[in-house]
Amino acid sequence: MQHGGSPNSAEIFQILADEYARKILVAADQGSMTARALSEECDASLTTIYRRVSTLQDLELIEERNT
Repeated sequence: MQHGGSPNSAEIFQILADEYARKILVAADQGSMTARALSEECDASLTTIYRRVSTLQDLELIEERNT
């Protein structure tokens, strides 16, 4: 991410090109989900989910909710 704090278009397009990131966004749009639930829904390892979610959070495309 740029040092100014807000993501640029290239960073957003890059993450949206990633299949798992797209699956996470679609799954999360259905409602709040745990990392384990996302892992099962997206057929991805927890490590993959945590990495993609972190990047999506950095780009302000997804937010974490504590329940």
